[in-house]
Amino acid sequence: MTTNSLNVAVLGAGLIGLDLVEKIQTSPYLGCGLVVGRDPKTLGLRRAATLGCATSAGGVTALVGAGAFDVVLLPEPGAFRPG
Repeated sequence: MTTNSLNVAVLGAGLIGLDLVEKIQTSPYLGCGLVVGRDPKTLGLRRAATLGCATSAGGVTALVGAGAFDVVLLPEPGAFRPG
């Protein structure tokens, strides 16, 4: 992560979360500060770690305890889309 990039946390290590992590890693404006899941054995957390992101299986508690982030992304498969 460069000094001018936004520090991003991703709360969710499923397929959508992993897709976001891969996009973050290719952006010159974003840096992956933390990927949080609930199960330490998930493919998403392992893949995020291989991409250079810090990871935690501590859920939202780990996110709150990890410090400040500029952006927190919550991957959600369309549950909040209108109509």
